[in-house]
Amino acid sequence: MVLVVAVIAGVGWQWHINTQLQQVIDTRQHELQTARQQQARAQRDTVWWAQHQVDYQRLVDMGFVGADARVMWHQQLSALASIAGVQHAEFDIAAQMPHQPELHIGHRMLMDSMVRWRGEVEHEGVLVEVLARLAHGEHGLLNARSCDLTHSQDSAPVTVNCEFVWQVLALQ
Repeated sequence: MVLVVAVIAGVGWQWHINTQLQQVIDTRQHELQTARQQQARAQRDTVWWAQHQVDYQRLVDMGFVGADARVMWHQQLSALASIAGVQHAEFDIAAQMPHQPELHIGHRMLMDSMVRWRGEVEHEGVLVEVLARLAHGEHGLLNARSCDLTHSQDSAPVTVNCEFVWQVLALQ
């Protein structure tokens, strides 16, 4: 009887030890799989970087990559409004928001800043010129969403109400 109890205790102890060892093995295999996935991702990022480093540097040189540039955009809008003769120019530049929060490019994320711009111009060509200069400006990429023009009389200025998005690739 003592022998049976000893055998049962031995088998129980062996099962307990095997269960603990299996848990350790499972944990180590999971850690190894995670490390391999991180290594594969790092290798893909390295290959991507090697392929696109020149293009990325061009974006950096154009001012598309960087921090929040709302102060510079404000200065650029003010200067262009003054140069183009935009009367009663007003603009609101919203804080940056992720374009697609789930999409990262390495440690970078595409950020959007909504801009509402209002004013009065002498004719439609002034608006076209201002938007063209903004599109070729520094510190981001400009995408016009909408521009409403209101012209009440032949001699009156054209009222402009535009909405566009300024985008930058920000480091996270």
